[in-house]
Amino acid sequence: MRPILNYSSWQRLTEAHKSDLELLDRLSRSRNWSVRQAVADDPNCPVEILDRLSRDRNWSVRQAVAGNPNSIVEMLDRLSRDPNWGVRKTAAGNPDSTPEILDRISRDKEPRVRARVAGNPNCPVEILDRLSRDPDTGVRAAVARNPNSTLETLNRLSRDKDPNVRWKVAEHPNTSIETLVALSMDQLEEVRSTAADRLARIKAERPELRDRIEELENLADLGIRGDEDALDLSDLDI
Repeated sequence: MRPILNYSSWQRLTEAHKSDLELLDRLSRSRNWSVRQAVADDPNCPVEILDRLSRDRNWSVRQAVAGNPNSIVEMLDRLSRDPNWGVRKTAAGNPDSTPEILDRISRDKEPRVRARVAGNPNCPVEILDRLSRDPDTGVRAAVARNPNSTLETLNRLSRDKDPNVRWKVAEHPNTSIETLVALSMDQLEEVRSTAADRLARIKAERPELRDRIEELENLADLGIRGDEDALDLSDLDI
């Protein structure tokens, strides 16, 4: 009886035959689901094979297709409706998922799927703003890490009840100095120190902002939060 091809054998074969589409097609029909998964995960896998594997009976194979950079919108749309939440989560994180797909799946009942939408680097700001109000802490923390989050969204999250969310806001490169000053007074030491360190770097690298920062720090000492006319720091490398 011929042995079933395993994952390590697949790796050796594909290294030797990267351009052999016939081999990929044959491997994609293997009885071993881990071999089919490896094919679906291959960035050289053509769309025709991925399309077939996107309907595979094994959810791990479908999940690999959902994360493949060659998967087209039609596949991602179908996989974002998959009964398995892990498949939906991977589709939610694919940077090629369209705003329409992300908007629909951002309302998924599984918070780990919504968190992956919030972490997608191409997630529109409107969806991020809505997810910043999500009841799940992991979702809000993912919004606080997303590079597309706006000043307004970050400012709102700086008041979040969860300290991990506030910490992520303090680390975000787009967080305004007004919000950083407020976070430098946070009840959690890790949040305070992160915000204070960033303010110190801004003072050193942008001396023209020193007076403004010190003015805000004085207001913060008096219990006044200066959120008006927040300065956008997105152009600073700090």
